[in-house]
Amino acid sequence: SFPFWALTAAVFIFGTGLEATKDITTTKSNVLLLR
Repeated sequence: SFPFWALTAAVFIFGTGLEATKDITTTKSNVLLLR
């Protein structure tokens, strides 16, 4: 069976990746708006 900690780690990494992508997108659009 699949280890639960690996599933938790994958979800956590995926979640933080989404958050980082969102932050980067927001920062980029803010920079574009400021110019």
